[in-house]
Amino acid sequence: MFAKLRPCWLCAGIALLIAACGGRGNVAPIDVEKQAFEDLKSQIRETIEDPTKEAEAIRIVGVLEPDIADLRSTVRARKDRVSELNADYDTSRAAFEAFVPKWKLKFAKTKL
Repeated sequence: MFAKLRPCWLCAGIALLIAACGGRGNVAPIDVEKQAFEDLKSQIRETIEDPTKEAEAIRIVGVLEPDIADLRSTVRARKDRVSELNADYDTSRAAFEAFVPKWKLKFAKTKL
């Protein structure tokens, strides 16, 4: 079963990489990401012949979409905070140390 899904997951990975790099032009990154997910769903429909497995794979992709959006907003917030800390030349080491364990702890509690 998973052998047939490998090309789909490979396409998903490639699509997400393209979506991550896609914000460099006139198209908004969120639009590129949405298109990548639609392309992935189309690829799943073309690749998987069993309707039950196809529906399950598309459902999983649907579950992943909001997770990717949450991840994108979390990464953006962390990058912004690091930029703020870096731009403030008076930031103490304690401020950096207070920031880093906060997100490390949150990541450690995330169930994979």
